[in-house]
Amino acid sequence: MDNFAEIARQFVEKSGAVQVRDSKMLEKVLGELLTDQFQRAELGRNALLVVSENLGAIERTVEMILEKLKEREIYVVPTRVG
Repeated sequence: MDNFAEIARQFVEKSGAVQVRDSKMLEKVLGELLTDQFQRAELGRNALLVVSENLGAIERTVEMILEKLKEREIYVVPTRVG
């Protein structure tokens, strides 16, 4: 999860994902999730909340970068995707 540490942290902190230390813990957590429908549903709901809280993150990041480029008077040709 090193490549996406911030979002992974949010999922774990908001109970939308479970991070395990080793294969033994993975086996335990998977067993619990397979047998506990309520726990699976709660994990899914919490994960969906994290996703919805982060919608538009790419657009906000691009806007921030463009603002910084403007401050340095670097011109970027605007393009519209989609």
